[in-house]
Parts: sequence; structure tokens; C-alpha cells
Amino acid sequence: MFFVSLMKILPGKQEEAIKGCEKLKENPPEGVKVHQLFFVFGKYDLVMVAEADDEAKYLELAGRFLVNTAIETLTAIPFEKGAKILKEIYWYKKDELI
Repeated sequence: MFFVSLMKILPGKQEEAIKGCEKLKENPPEGVKVHQLFFVFGKYDLVMVAEADDEAKYLELAGRFLVNTAIETLTAIPFEKGAKILKEIYWYKKDELI
């Protein structure tokens, strides 16, 4: 499963947040792979894209950010898979929808 976490660093926690990101990227919990960490401009400060065996495994990673950030996490599926599903249930079969 893929997860995208949007994080806002808490006031005064910048240094700790950066150190925590570096540490977790190098050594994530078993069953979790951090694909990418980004600094972003706007409402959030950091975006993390990761993959985990399940939601509980991802919580082991994301939960560690709660000390230094406010975090919102989205579950994601690959574009190709989502497009295939939507084509099968909507674009080609919209007359069958309830």
C-alpha cells in the first residue's frame, strides 16, 4: 500500500523534525519503505511518500512524526491501477451506475 503524508512542522520543532526525517528515512520500521521526502511550499512543510504492508505498519512510521509535526495522511494507489478501475466502472459503463 502507498501512503502520502502531508506534514506541517510545529513551531520550534524544525531541527528535531529534520533529524527525525533523516533517521526514519535511513532506518524505517520493518515492512515500510520511504520512497521520497520533499520540502514543499504552501500549507505544508514536508511531504513523504512511502509504502507499507498495511495501515498498521505505516502507523509505526507516521506516528513517530506526531511529536514534531501535524500530519495528514492519504492512502494512494498507482495511477495506472486507478485509471483502469475508473474506466471499467465509470467511463465505459456510466449508464449502469446507480
